[in-house]
Amino acid sequence: MTFVPLVTMTQLNLILLLFSLLCNFSTGELEDYNRISQSLFHNGKNDTCTELLETFANTSASFTFCAIKYARPIRICEQCVQFFEDVSDAHEKILKMEDESGKCKEQLMNLDRLSVIESGFEYITGLWDSASCKYCFDDTNHTLSLSNQTSFFMDLLNTTKGCFEKYQIGDDVYNKSACTACETPYCDLNKFYDSIKSSHDSVCMDIVDSMNITRMFWNMKLHCKMDHPNLDVIYLSCSCTIAALPIFFYLGAKFFTNVIRIRLQFQTRLAEMLKPSTSAET
Repeated sequence: MTFVPLVTMTQLNLILLLFSLLCNFSTGELEDYNRISQSLFHNGKNDTCTELLETFANTSASFTFCAIKYARPIRICEQCVQFFEDVSDAHEKILKMEDESGKCKEQLMNLDRLSVIESGFEYITGLWDSASCKYCFDDTNHTLSLSNQTSFFMDLLNTTKGCFEKYQIGDDVYNKSACTACETPYCDLNKFYDSIKSSHDSVCMDIVDSMNITRMFWNMKLHCKMDHPNLDVIYLSCSCTIAALPIFFYLGAKFFTNVIRIRLQFQTRLAEMLKPSTSAET
């Protein structure tokens, strides 16, 4: 899906990224920024510089808009990856840029105390990293594409959601038979998610949020519970074993007590038999 930026003027696009910064700037700092911006936009020798600045502003605004739109449920990684790549590409071009005057790159990257471009880029990369988006993709020739693991998870998720929808009988009302009919795809989804967690240090937030929402829907909306026959057998076995321990303890104690008593009686009789013979010899 392609998004058309809501704001086309560069100055207005910058507002989206700079709002939080400008709130704390003094009048002198704003005058510094205005002076530098005017020198960039009104200098005919810096057409390339101005174009790159506009590209960075537009791509940054598009990514920010996309991130807000797909904040809930979280689909930032999957839906906004193209905008993130565009921002990264625009930033990289600015870093490699050279112009006739030699001042364009310096002015763009060091706007006095504002550091607008770097602050905006750090905000975008920080948001991307906090969502662990890199774990959703494979980096092939500097191009991000959904990994096979992510694609398979999304297929299982769509299958599970499709099963739920078959048993919808009204607005937020579902037939109880959904628990039995959809248990297999739901269990498959759970198992695969657990395997992802065990094999990675972190999990893409798109996947985490999708799994959390699905689990909440299963428990709170459908009121389903997972059947674990193997766990039931283990639980019953452990309970019976623990309950039987006192019985075995008392039976064992009684048995060993009788053995010790018999031995003591035998030793006493043997001692009595040997005592007279010893006295006669004396």
